[in-house]
Amino acid sequence: MRIKETEEFKVRDIIEKPDTTPKILLENTQSKKQVEVLGKILEAQYRIGDNFLVLVTEGNPFEEALYIY
Repeated sequence: MRIKETEEFKVRDIIEKPDTTPKILLENTQSKKQVEVLGKILEAQYRIGDNFLVLVTEGNPFEEALYIY
């Protein structure tokens, strides 16, 4: 199976509440489906066959967390 970098997802909204991990609302630009995931910055996205690999961080250079979806 081939891994290919893609740009099918875009951030529709950033959801931040005090004392909680930030979330983003991601939208697939082709299917228009949306999903809410932890994190704040969409760092990279890849297509693997019919599936996707999405990497998201919190955008804090001092306490970095990587979310893999």
